[in-house]
Amino acid sequence: MTCASDLRPTAAETAAALVFTTDGYSDDDGVDHVTAAVRSVAAAEAQASEWDVAEAEYLRAAEASDDASALEVSATTDDVVEEHGPVHDAYLEARSRLMQTTAPHWAAIGTKADAFLRMWGDDETSRYARAARRLAEVAAKIGKALPDASDLIDVMSARGHAEQLCYYLAHDDDGYRNWAVSLGGVGKIASEAETIALETRQLARGNDAQLAVSATVVGAVWFSDKRSEGDDVENLSDQMSTAIREASLRRPSASTTEIERAARGEACIGEIEDRAFVRRPTTQTGLAFQLLVAAGEIEVAQFGTVGEQKEVAAENIRTALSNAIRLMGLPFDYRTAEFYLGKRLCDLDGRRRAGLQQ
Repeated sequence: MTCASDLRPTAAETAAALVFTTDGYSDDDGVDHVTAAVRSVAAAEAQASEWDVAEAEYLRAAEASDDASALEVSATTDDVVEEHGPVHDAYLEARSRLMQTTAPHWAAIGTKADAFLRMWGDDETSRYARAARRLAEVAAKIGKALPDASDLIDVMSARGHAEQLCYYLAHDDDGYRNWAVSLGGVGKIASEAETIALETRQLARGNDAQLAVSATVVGAVWFSDKRSEGDDVENLSDQMSTAIREASLRRPSASTTEIERAARGEACIGEIEDRAFVRRPTTQTGLAFQLLVAAGEIEVAQFGTVGEQKEVAAENIRTALSNAIRLMGLPFDYRTAEFYLGKRLCDLDGRRRAGLQQ
């Protein structure tokens, strides 16, 4: 099989491209750039072919390993486990080959993210594992379309999850710290996660718009102030948008996979609503999200059947209104504010107003 490296343009051909002329040839030693272009295309096709072979081998090996594991669960002796050793070894070898082969399209990134989870995902309760799962889903959705033809929002989502995968591994206690007890484990997991993220960056170079949102994603994930209260609320806004999109998949013609995703989305909506009022937003974006969620609490406060739930809903609405007045710097009368909202606004400007709090 032809190796991709054998088909790549030579240094002379690449340099000559800078002085390409109208007749299709270079002024530099007369290198034919049509030939150089053909070699580039052939290299890309060879790479894709290498990926197809690696992916097919991996999927077959993974299925065989899963079947062997299922038999081992019900085995009564250790002989079965020993017999299956070569099967699992073949899976690990195929997996290693897959992870080392460059992903030529987004669908390949989805396959790599799935392979990553099989090895390092544990029970997918950690933030890095959930990011890998969302990356796998979005990348599979984008599929094998040409990079520049991929949906911009989907590309932004995939890039965000890829960067989050690396960020959460580096910063969370159940990330690299959790794997430090495994000799060599951190190096392996880091190499795979960072390679996946790097390949998503390369795929997001399809056009200027994708490149711009990709750069924005890097800044948002790695360089924003993660300790800011407002950032937490804004992150919830992004999560809510994703959960609502998944919940909308529940329709009469929905497939089994779509119904499962819809159920996850619906569960996430309730969870996010519970967390929406824990922190005080410090940006207009975070505030807008909190007010929108508060609007959803009106129906609970008005028509709820459980007294405690109605009380919590009313409290959340008052909290959102207080935060809106505080963040936007709106003028108000302290006695009126206390009459309707309690003491939430009694220290708006940072000074204690003892007389008005009595």
